[in-house]
Amino acid sequence: MVDAEGLIHLVSIPDGMEAWEDRNHLGKLTDAITRVMPGKLKEIIQKINKEDDDKITCIIADVNMAWAFEVASELGIPRAAFWPAAAVLLDLLFSTDKLIDEQVIDEYGTPINKEKMIQLSPNTPAIHPEKLLWTGLKFERDERGIITREEISNKVELLLTDESFKARTVKMKQLVMNSVNEGGSSDKNFKNFIKWIKFKTSFI
Repeated sequence: MVDAEGLIHLVSIPDGMEAWEDRNHLGKLTDAITRVMPGKLKEIIQKINKEDDDKITCIIADVNMAWAFEVASELGIPRAAFWPAAAVLLDLLFSTDKLIDEQVIDEYGTPINKEKMIQLSPNTPAIHPEKLLWTGLKFERDERGIITREEISNKVELLLTDESFKARTVKMKQLVMNSVNEGGSSDKNFKNFIKWIKFKTSFI
């Protein structure tokens, strides 16, 4: 239960699908979200800013919900992207074209030099090519060069049952916990982000 007098108020907006529809159908869900939710978000922000004393002065959204930033831009509201997964994964996504151009990996993500360490930036640790998730799983393509649904299913099963993957997951979990604990890098970054938000909104 949320305290009506507290600092956090929850408001829902429709995602464009009926209650009985299957939200595991990602294609249909994504299409509905992008068609319906931007307009609904804009409506509720305008309503709140018109009727409430506490105005919405910043929008923080999951980077995968980029349409929210377009709404913020239309309304002239500062916005910030939130990436819920590992920061290194985001760095890897941004670095994909560079890794291909420098012939570190091919267009399928396979390391060209399987012994050469990969370092995405000076502030991230070097990664052995075999430690990249898709490399460790070693997806096999059929005669058409396609990774089939069955192959993906088999590799997901391997990911959930293989002890070496479990060990790597436990190690990564500990690194993440150290990062988010008091004084960790994520803790410091989050506090700096809050200071930045307060500084920006003080001029509105």
